Amino acid sequence: MSVIFHKQDKQAVLIIEVDGFAFHENNPSQLEKDAMKDEILRKYEFCFLRLPTNGSGEEGKIGSRLDFESSTNLKDR
Repeated sequence: MSVIFHKQDKQAVLIIEVDGFAFHENNPSQLEKDAMKDEILRKYEFCFLRLPTNGSGEEGKIGSRLDFESSTNLKDR
């Protein structure tokens, strides 16, 4: 898990979780843990992005989410 945060106020902007495809897709126990982690992150209103290792376009997905969160957070400040 990686956390991107604002330098000035140390507020988390985006949490990125990278899931190993083979490990996560074939492991019901890990899927339960991931669901629990997602629920906790949603409960505390953290923005997060879960990326599988077999995906593509990750740089674009991260950039789009950061752009969206930056514009949303600027309105809230």
